[in-house]
Amino acid sequence: MIHPVCRYARTRQNGQTRRPRRFSSPPPRDRKGVFYPAPSSSRPGPDGQPDGYRIYQRTEGQAYDYTQPVWEGASTSCTVYNLAYDTTYYFVARAYVGADESADSGEVSFSTPLAANYTILASINGDGAISPAGTVTVVEGADQSFTITPNAGSTIVDVFVDGVSVGAVSTYTFTQVSQNHTISAHFDYITYTISASADTGGSISPTGSVSVNDGSSQGYTITASAGYQVADVLVDGASVGPVSSYTFDQVSENHSIHATFIVDTVTIASSAGTNGTISPVGSVNVLIGGSQTFTITPDSGYVVSDVWVDGVSIGAVDAYTFSSVTSDHTINAAYSEENLAPTADAGPDQTVEEGKTVVLSGLNSIDPDDGIAAFQWVQIQGDPVALTSSNEPETTFTTPNVDSSGAALVFELTVTDYSGAISTDSCIVNVTWVNLPPNADAGVDQTVQEGDQVLLDASNSTDADDGIASYAWKQVSGPVVALSSTDSAAPFFIAPDVESAGGSLAFEVTVTDNGGLQDTATCLINVTWVNTPPVADAGSDQSATAGDDVFLDGSNSYDADDTTITSYRWYQTNGVPVELSDATAVSPVFTVPAGAEDGGPLVFELTVTDGGGLQAKDRCQVNVQTMEPTLHVSMIRIQLKQKGPNVEANASVTILDDAGNIVKEAMVTGHWTYNGDPMNTVTEITRGDGVAVLKADLTRARPGAEFAIEITGVAKDGYIYDSAANPVTQEMQIFQ
Repeated sequence: MIHPVCRYARTRQNGQTRRPRRFSSPPPRDRKGVFYPAPSSSRPGPDGQPDGYRIYQRTEGQAYDYTQPVWEGASTSCTVYNLAYDTTYYFVARAYVGADESADSGEVSFSTPLAANYTILASINGDGAISPAGTVTVVEGADQSFTITPNAGSTIVDVFVDGVSVGAVSTYTFTQVSQNHTISAHFDYITYTISASADTGGSISPTGSVSVNDGSSQGYTITASAGYQVADVLVDGASVGPVSSYTFDQVSENHSIHATFIVDTVTIASSAGTNGTISPVGSVNVLIGGSQTFTITPDSGYVVSDVWVDGVSIGAVDAYTFSSVTSDHTINAAYSEENLAPTADAGPDQTVEEGKTVVLSGLNSIDPDDGIAAFQWVQIQGDPVALTSSNEPETTFTTPNVDSSGAALVFELTVTDYSGAISTDSCIVNVTWVNLPPNADAGVDQTVQEGDQVLLDASNSTDADDGIASYAWKQVSGPVVALSSTDSAAPFFIAPDVESAGGSLAFEVTVTDNGGLQDTATCLINVTWVNTPPVADAGSDQSATAGDDVFLDGSNSYDADDTTITSYRWYQTNGVPVELSDATAVSPVFTVPAGAEDGGPLVFELTVTDGGGLQAKDRCQVNVQTMEPTLHVSMIRIQLKQKGPNVEANASVTILDDAGNIVKEAMVTGHWTYNGDPMNTVTEITRGDGVAVLKADLTRARPGAEFAIEITGVAKDGYIYDSAANPVTQEMQIFQ
């Protein structure tokens, strides 16, 4: 038997709550379970069943509105909403086929219960109010709002709803109340802090931190010790003069008060010119018979040029002490610019074949003050080659023919700044035929203590074919030490004495194979006493293509005991030379040059230095990839064809490359939907005209049905597909 069943759902309207109820009512049926049609209705469908059912509703004294069913569908159960409390409802059901309906089923009725009431207990704790207060009665399903207001000088600390904090809110609303609740507002007085302190020579009372209520007053007494007098009283950092008392009236914010005292003193007036400081500076009061030391400090890049005491030069000293003073004095310091030497950077070592053009680049050389005035390239080892422009930042040459052993060409770059200071650096160009160059390894960076025996170790250097013939060590920076040997794989030295900041020593090893090809590597030895070395972080390895801008990132470098890293220095150690935007920046940028993919990965080494001069290194590399052409979805066209009782959907998808050329044999994958529901996924290969036809499964569709296809992938060897670069990836058509 067919029994449409309704469930009455609980909803809310006009502050009342509706409760769900069930009822059963069999519509007219024959012995086969088929609905009898009304006299004007059509016959049931071909399968003997109606298309669906409609439920109609009325209340006492009303008629049914057969144009507005409260529910319609093919199911034999439903949910009816928006039933008011304390009301009797009547329901009938009708079956329908197409536009025709049966007669009414038997009528059923349902009466909803009375609405319930709940209470909300509102209370306060402290100096304030909540409105409404006390026990508030609320009809079930209704909302109730509360306003929390602190009294003058008080503030809301917290509000608890059913014992759970909701924060220091000024309003709170219970929505659709269905149970009893509590709300409690907590208040406290607004207080401010006054911090009182005094220098040597007197006192202030009360002293320390005093808590004062909002709008109250607080007085202070300033008393000088014997032999002293009040020099000044600072209130919130501003002078109020040498007063003996002070009162903060109607306090409404935090304050501070500080008293200073003086005895009979003499004055030393200190001053400094630009580009440096003297400490202390200004008029300094010194007790008669006392002493005062002044420290003279130039700014970075400047030196002390002269110091005058009472108008008489005492030379370029960095400190001066007045001892057993009995009269006033003056001290003045002057500074001049210090020239900082440039730093040459001859670029990375390179390995190339004979007959190739090699670029030597000194573009990453730096000078911190007046700039680089001249570049000079000189070949210092190997068969002579002709440099195109030996006095330019960049120069080129063509590699000579070599025998099977290859040849190592060494070039030295000298840079000169505008003050005449010079710096040199060298690079190796290994020219190969059969022999492969060695790979130098100077060993790990080390941190040692004064007096330790330090072992340098290049034994992990390798050569892939003819073996390593020699090692050559040299110290390139730091306090000079004596190596036990400069031509062994693993020499040693004794770590020197250092100051509390420590010292950083750098060593370079040049490894030569049996064919004469060379490679270099460096290591750092930090000698510590108090200071600990920093940690370098050159960032993650990256991938890029020619023409891309690449950002190097050393921002994650750190030092455990100094507050900051004082300097960053980037060096390129492998690959086609590139020009960094600033080799001393935390995060320099460069553009990948054309042809960089043929020179191996671009390797960069970051050296960081802390405030004590200790250093650390780290490397990162940029893998240069070949750019592949991109596939594009140019057009999607959907056609719907009637196939008997079914509909066939076809999508013609056109695929082009970057230049707008058709792409044959690209595999196109799409996903069909019918009225938003998934149908099937199809894959097709583009024809000679660049079009792939993706067919959906046959489906029975009604007028107004929506067919849509989304292109989920396009693939072909040697191409890439970026769906984000294809704004036309979905099309829709409505079946008429």
